[in-house]
Amino acid sequence: MSTADEILQTIAPKIGAFLGLTRCQFGDIDDEAGTCIVSHDWRLDGLPSIANGKAHRITDFFSEGVCRAARAGEAFVVDDALSDTRLGAGQPAALGIRAYITAPFIKDGRWRFLVSVSSVTPRAWREDEVRLVREFAARISRRLERTRAESALRDSEERFRQFAEASTDVIWILNAQSQQLEYRSPIFERVFGETRDNAPGDDDLKAWLELVVPEDRERALAGIVRVLSGDRVTAEYRFKRPSDGEIRWLRSAAFPLLDGAGRVQRIGGICRDITGEKATAERMEIMVAELQHRTRNLMAVVQSIIAQTLAASEDLGAFKSRIDERLIALSRVQSLLSRSEQEPITIGALVRLELDALGRNVLLDRVEVSGPDVRIRNSTVQVLALGLHELATNARKYGALSADQGRLRISWHVEQIHGDPCLLLSWIEERAVGVAVRRDRRGYGRELIERALPYSLNAETRYELDEAGLRCTIALPLAGEGPRERGA
Repeated sequence: MSTADEILQTIAPKIGAFLGLTRCQFGDIDDEAGTCIVSHDWRLDGLPSIANGKAHRITDFFSEGVCRAARAGEAFVVDDALSDTRLGAGQPAALGIRAYITAPFIKDGRWRFLVSVSSVTPRAWREDEVRLVREFAARISRRLERTRAESALRDSEERFRQFAEASTDVIWILNAQSQQLEYRSPIFERVFGETRDNAPGDDDLKAWLELVVPEDRERALAGIVRVLSGDRVTAEYRFKRPSDGEIRWLRSAAFPLLDGAGRVQRIGGICRDITGEKATAERMEIMVAELQHRTRNLMAVVQSIIAQTLAASEDLGAFKSRIDERLIALSRVQSLLSRSEQEPITIGALVRLELDALGRNVLLDRVEVSGPDVRIRNSTVQVLALGLHELATNARKYGALSADQGRLRISWHVEQIHGDPCLLLSWIEERAVGVAVRRDRRGYGRELIERALPYSLNAETRYELDEAGLRCTIALPLAGEGPRERGA
């Protein structure tokens, strides 16, 4: 029989029938706490049961004399409770018991269990009946202990199985002597790409270590050796998954499992696939480096804008107006850059960003924009956007958009120049008749187009201004080296 309840429910009626009893009780004793839990209470029909799973005071059922005898390992025999002077008043007549035998079970010097058989009528117990009850108490107690231990072990194993199979980490147990894996959780299949039955590490520790990449193998083995000596070790290493040859990262926490003598009998381990974490960390490092790079460049650009604007301004009022416009333009492009991972930046988006800043009414009837979707590198966006801002601002203040009859045509396409793809952008302004042109004027915008773009972006530019208007072309490499750092 596999459970304590099954044993008690089967044996109690048999001993009751054999001895002609009216009640047979089994109790678990906590002598330190002075409590008793009635494990099972077999009785004839019509008698009340007290097996409710609650802890009762021992003295609710037994007198001090009974308890002293039980702690001494002796059976307590009562032929008639009403006339036995050893019993206190009301014990145990309140339960309708007149005659009984109580036999204890002592383990490690402590009262742990009892069997009490009883009758509702007086009875002269024979010596062989007392010996039988004592023997029965000893045997049933040892059997119940073993059964309960086995049941607790099954429950523990089931809890471990549920935990291990629900875990997203690989849980494994390695025999320290045979160096064979005794257990590996189901997630093993996803991490290692093999079934648990056909796993490469199924034979021995050496086969498992051969999965580790050579550069990390010595460190992984050193960690296992430390665990075999009793240490706990957490390590990260790479392994080559045999199913597809992919290199994966693992974080392994290994610990010793000791036997009763304190020797390392097994090694337990919990492994987590951290390939995604490593990739995320690398991306974060790249992002931080890119942020630092952009910040340095941004500060350099802001410093240059301030210096150039200050040099070209007649007074502080003019300086404030111009610097505000340029810093706002810089802010607009930073907003584009912040979303560039989700929305790649195209030349069309940059052009429309600056034209929108001039006013929607301009786009409707004064400006023609055409060209395919061409993605541009984030590293070129900042300087190019400032150049487009200067072209748009000058067109509105001094050029084609400063008079009602002027028009602006912006177009672009991709060409191969010197064997490399280049973005060819054309900015053509048609001036209104009679608008004066200052050909000698070289403002910040023209300096940016003719000098900054070639220097920073390796671009080729042409800027032609005459009575008919402005013709500006920008040939921007789409591949190859990135922009130069300031001071390079």
